[in-house]
Amino acid sequence: MQNEIWDRDLEYFQKLKLNDCGKFKLDEIASIITNLDLVITADTSILHLSSILNKETWAMLSLYPDWRWGKFNDFNPYSNLKFFNQLKFNDWSNVEDSIFIELKDKINNFKRPE
Repeated sequence: MQNEIWDRDLEYFQKLKLNDCGKFKLDEIASIITNLDLVITADTSILHLSSILNKETWAMLSLYPDWRWGKFNDFNPYSNLKFFNQLKFNDWSNVEDSIFIELKDKINNFKRPE
C-alpha cells in the first residue's frame, strides 16, 4: 500500500497495478487494512496504522531510514513488523527480491482453513 503516488512514479505504479491510497481518509485506509492478510509498504503512515491494527506488515526501508528505526533496526515497537532494507542507495532490487522470495514462500506454505 502507498498513501500517495507522485507524478514521477505514476507509470511505475500503474504498471504494477498498485493503488494510490492517498485519496482515502485515514478511517477508510484502516478499513482496507483490516481486510488484508499482509501489508507491504514504505515507511509511511500506512506502516504505522497497519502495525497498530496488528496486521502483518513488511516495511521497505531505504538505505538511510528515518531516525525512529534506529541503527540497523535495533528499535522496532511493533511485534508484527518486518524490515526489508536497501543495501545500495537508490537501488531497490534487493528489497524487491527479498520480498518476492518471502511472499512466494508464504503463499506456498499457506494452509486453507478446514
